[in-house]
Amino acid sequence: MKSKILLFVLLSLSVISCKNKEEQQEPKQEENNAFTITVDMIVKKDDSFQIYYMEDVNAPVDPKNYVDVAVKGSDASQAVVFKLPEDVVPANIRFDLGGNENQDPIKINSFKMNYFDKSFEAKNGDIDFFFGYNPQITFDKATATATIKKLPNEPYDPIFIAKTSLQDELKKMAM
Repeated sequence: MKSKILLFVLLSLSVISCKNKEEQQEPKQEENNAFTITVDMIVKKDDSFQIYYMEDVNAPVDPKNYVDVAVKGSDASQAVVFKLPEDVVPANIRFDLGGNENQDPIKINSFKMNYFDKSFEAKNGDIDFFFGYNPQITFDKATATATIKKLPNEPYDPIFIAKTSLQDELKKMAM
């Protein structure tokens, strides 16, 4: 009888041990269906950047529909990743260049969008083809650098606005 109990205990431990090994060897892979925007840029001073998204190309900006990312200042290039809420595929976007009124010029190396197996990327001066900007930004296409200027009697709000060419790329991502 003791040998049957001992055999039962050993078999139970063996099954539990094998199950734990299987769980450790096969990590669960999450399916990522979030639309992401990655901006590779040089931001020399701490700041916070936002991507506002509209699911209709003609919809006005809704102050609730945005993703905010804090950025530590650095002389090195860094990837700033905006992960939109799951199942949101924007038809239009606006890229706000932060709230630090003393920010140095920002070099934008690339702008990339990913959604499932689809991706789009604009590099350096091509940013100018896909984005317009408000009067608070001077964009040097040759160096892909945005210089921000404060305007008298206007609130500080430097923004890049998607042109039709970027809206077309967003449309392709949604298909």
